[in-house]
Amino acid sequence: MTQPKSESKKEEFRKYLESTGVLDAFTKVLVGLYEEPEKPGDALEFVKQHLHGGPPKSAEAETLKKEIQELQQKNQELEQQVAQLQAAMRTSTSADAIDDDQWWLEDDAVEEATVKEIKVSSSKKTTAIEQPHETFDILHTQRRQRKEFLAALKCPQRAVNVDKTTIKKSNFIDCSTLETPGTPPLRDLIVFACDSWKKLVKRLEAKGSPLVLVFSVSALREVEMRRELVELAKPHTVAKLFSKHMKVDQQSRFLTSHVTPIAVATPERAQKLLDMDSLNLSELKLIVLDWYWRDIKMRRFSDIPEVWSSYLQLHNKIQKLQPEAKLFLY
Repeated sequence: MTQPKSESKKEEFRKYLESTGVLDAFTKVLVGLYEEPEKPGDALEFVKQHLHGGPPKSAEAETLKKEIQELQQKNQELEQQVAQLQAAMRTSTSADAIDDDQWWLEDDAVEEATVKEIKVSSSKKTTAIEQPHETFDILHTQRRQRKEFLAALKCPQRAVNVDKTTIKKSNFIDCSTLETPGTPPLRDLIVFACDSWKKLVKRLEAKGSPLVLVFSVSALREVEMRRELVELAKPHTVAKLFSKHMKVDQQSRFLTSHVTPIAVATPERAQKLLDMDSLNLSELKLIVLDWYWRDIKMRRFSDIPEVWSSYLQLHNKIQKLQPEAKLFLY
């Protein structure tokens, strides 16, 4: 006798539950409930818990609670770090956050703090900004500057070869006739060395192509030197090509969008910007090396191997790209 259609469906569904393990799971849970000496008040909750393998053991539960607490604490610490980083980003001198002009003006505030730092450190230690005992006019003849430069090329730690035959007296600016008592300000030397300075600045249109490159051994020293030259560069600005405050990408963007008659730089950073085609030497007239200034360890420009080697690499490039540019050992 043929089974009714509804019975056939029931049998089919029963086989389905049996094949998928559902009947077995429910049977075990219900047997467990039946064997419980004290029946739970909420039988449905009992079934729910035991269908998933039973409630977690007390030791496992404690471990899980501890892990949750540790994760929550770590999350709080990370949130605090994120908040601090966001605050730092809001107050940083990022060129991505503000336009180039505002970025460089805002960085002057950082520069103010740096100059204060210099003054504080100089009050605690004797900063060696000593000049040699000889007078300025004797030190800055072309012959004397060439002699100083060639002597520095003998440094055993120098890793860059320079063709000495290209180092001629005519490569140097002769300031022996500059009538001034003592060491004159750097701005006066630049005006003296570059004929018709104001006209040169007025005619300068190429972006990232300084007329004068000033090199020193440290960012702190360069901050001081730049401040002295700001008026001389007007209506433009003095480019800061050192790593104390700005990243190389920021400096690259600035150079490609601004006219900069003067750039104050460390040799390594100038080399990087030149390789990036951000720094252009087509208008270069004068290179100033902060030669006689000494750092706190009494080292001069040519006494620091990494600085001197970086400059000599750059010097070789300048000789090829702009051989008419003059050199001055300040």
